[in-house]
Amino acid sequence: MQLWESSPVTAIEPGVVRHTADGKPAALRAGLVVQATEGYSPSFRQTRRAMVPLYSLMVATEPLSPEVLAQLNWSRRATFTDGGRMIIYAQLTADGRIAIGGRGAPYHFGSRIKPSFDIDDETHRRIVKAIARHFPAASGARITHRWGGPLGVPRDWTPSVVVDRTSNYARIGGYTGDGVACTNLLARTVVDEWLEHDSPLRNLAFIGHRSPEWEVEPLRFIGVNSLIHLSDSIDSHEARTGRSPKMRTTLIENLL
Repeated sequence: MQLWESSPVTAIEPGVVRHTADGKPAALRAGLVVQATEGYSPSFRQTRRAMVPLYSLMVATEPLSPEVLAQLNWSRRATFTDGGRMIIYAQLTADGRIAIGGRGAPYHFGSRIKPSFDIDDETHRRIVKAIARHFPAASGARITHRWGGPLGVPRDWTPSVVVDRTSNYARIGGYTGDGVACTNLLARTVVDEWLEHDSPLRNLAFIGHRSPEWEVEPLRFIGVNSLIHLSDSIDSHEARTGRSPKMRTTLIENLL
């Protein structure tokens, strides 16, 4: 297997990936081209509205002292999530840091993606506050790293494997933040589907699933950012009262 890095893709066509290499146009040809571009899918003509890039941001603490680690009682480093709509998730790293992330960063008009969007001061501050809320023993830990990136979110929040044999093209994705497991599963699934293996993976519900496209702008911008603010307000209400606000919950479920 050859990996071609630092070769920006300019177009994906039947059996062909056009890219640049050393600043010059180039092309890779294959019997099957699999598009697995997730949050970067809006950069390509055929998937312009297939997904929206929703940013998930993270921070990491300094390595925690043995005393703090003992208070956390997190010896097996299990992945943690708070179950909220804005989704705070965390794991203890091998060198004893808390790596914690969450959503809440704004959607950018036209599904734009820029390196500067990987940092959002307000969202990162909220994630740091979550450390004190969920892991009070580590509330004084110094933050040494912060970063982020776009997730690929289809309109119905459902992953899919689509194989078109007539054009030697397949598309997989739509993990909405569950990519650690889903990328492995869908990669094995697209192989079995393309080679027509006798495999139980070919019976999974996302085979051939086609999500509806996202709305055109500015409806997409208004809708996605409204969903973000609604989710935040529902989480705040539940934390304050212990109850879910019925009207807002119904509204967000209808929007999704």
